Amino acid sequence: MSLIQNAEQSVLLDEKNILREDVVQKYHVAGQICQTALKHALRQIQLGAPIGKICLEVDSIVRNLTAKVYEDVKEKGIAEPTTISIDNVYMGSRPEGSGSPASPGSLAKISFGAHIDGYTAKVAHTAVVQASREGPVEGDAANVVCASHFATEAAVQLLAQGHGRSSVLRDVVERAAAAYGCSVIPGTRIRRIRRFLVGQSELSDESGGELQYKGMVWPLAEPRSEGDDDDDDVVAEAGEVWLVDVRVAASKSGKQRAVDEKARVYCRDFGVHHDLKVKTSRTLLGKIDKAFSVYPFSLDAIDMAEKDIVLGLSELTKSGLVVAEHAKEWVAPKAVTAREMTTIALTGKPLRLTGGSSVAAPAWVHSVYDLNSTEIMSLIDVPSYETIDAADVPEEALEVGGEEMTID
Repeated sequence: MSLIQNAEQSVLLDEKNILREDVVQKYHVAGQICQTALKHALRQIQLGAPIGKICLEVDSIVRNLTAKVYEDVKEKGIAEPTTISIDNVYMGSRPEGSGSPASPGSLAKISFGAHIDGYTAKVAHTAVVQASREGPVEGDAANVVCASHFATEAAVQLLAQGHGRSSVLRDVVERAAAAYGCSVIPGTRIRRIRRFLVGQSELSDESGGELQYKGMVWPLAEPRSEGDDDDDDVVAEAGEVWLVDVRVAASKSGKQRAVDEKARVYCRDFGVHHDLKVKTSRTLLGKIDKAFSVYPFSLDAIDMAEKDIVLGLSELTKSGLVVAEHAKEWVAPKAVTAREMTTIALTGKPLRLTGGSSVAAPAWVHSVYDLNSTEIMSLIDVPSYETIDAADVPEEALEVGGEEMTID
């Protein structure tokens, strides 16, 4: 059953996604908040801060900075809780509590998002933790960093230059990965995003797919439903906002699987209805619906005792009202992974909302492989877009749980 009526569809999917000046400005603010928080996260992970502490701080920055803008907008804040995934784990990992620091030389994939009134910016970047200053990182780590960087930058440039046809985008990503002996991890995606729609299916058709979905995913997927753009026919157009989410592994083969750890990030499924029996479950669901809207949320952000969260969560997950977002790892002899994610608005002068070398420069690495493609190198030589830079983080933005965390 469709969750919205035709008249509502026209408003939510069409009128509300026209890139008017006020809409672009909301994207811009969400992007700058992401850039600001990412800059802080990258600094803290190099200083050896515990991973869980960084996740809490980044979430705090996003939450507090979004609260200070657009006071008349009720829905704003975290669009994706911060996760930091290490080495073969390529997405979704978040420890309980402060956790421990990442080991020197490991690859840390930092990922999160922010939104203003449903207009969303997301980012992910791979950092080499406390790399040696005596020379560049080499080996598999260098290969995946190069592959993910060049694949992402080439895709962003194609979108910005108006050459965003799916077959072209798919080809350039796969060629960049293959040049460094790497493979594209299934789930890699380049897709259009819209207000409140960045991968969830809360505005669904009768088959459960996202209405008017437009994008591509690895491996090549079947069309989601009648009327949607087939993967091979997708063309990015001016006036749209696109997400580039590239994940690569340092091996030609392997498989992905869920990490055997307790999930700390969950998402509400509004397409499921169930009468809850336990009072604690009903209380927890009420808090989730009030605080997090359609976006994923972390258990750390719920104002409730941990034991009550665990008790209520059991019934919510069994009924399907809430779905766990488990961390994912790549299983292969060479299991090192990297991930880059960026958001770009195809306005008159394309605007890169997140990522880019001004905030998230690639690590100092040296690969024995060479891109060996003048086409890709010339493509990324001169950016065809503007990039939002980071702002300074005010100390009060780091207030977590009533305690102010100062910036080192």
